[in-house]
Amino acid sequence: MHWSRRSFLALVVLTVASHALAAPGLEELVEQLKHGADFRVRVAAALQLGKSVDPEASKPLEAALDDANASVRAAAAAALKNLGDVSALGPLRAHEDKSAAVKAQIASAIKSLEEDETSGPKTKVLVKIGIMKNGSGVKSPKIESELVDASRRKLNSMPGVKVLVEGALQNKP
Repeated sequence: MHWSRRSFLALVVLTVASHALAAPGLEELVEQLKHGADFRVRVAAALQLGKSVDPEASKPLEAALDDANASVRAAAAAALKNLGDVSALGPLRAHEDKSAAVKAQIASAIKSLEEDETSGPKTKVLVKIGIMKNGSGVKSPKIESELVDASRRKLNSMPGVKVLVEGALQNKP
């Protein structure tokens, strides 16, 4: 009984600590980008939003192109480039900036997004779907094939993700 209390306490501490150390969510990053008192907080938030690969991050990043600090504006342009959302081309093209560094970052983002627009986004992640097993208790081969098809469609819809066809990248003698 004494051991189970210690185990429970350790589990609670680990759960709380892991939650506290977890990366901030989209809403928290958007809040930091919009209202961070220190420009470094806003820069970090912009860069994290760019890594999120979440299409919902585009609008706050586009708004950050008008931030008072040039570093935040440059980070927002870099993040938009990283997101690969070609819908950001309009706001990037329309934005005029005094800072040479921001102008250069916007030009780089526009060039990259224009390439994505014509040739599609660059593949950043290759995914191979392995064997899926139905553990639901309902035995039907159709469930497994539907699961594979749905997974393939969802993964292929993500920018920068390419799902390998069966048999790809296998070592052949």
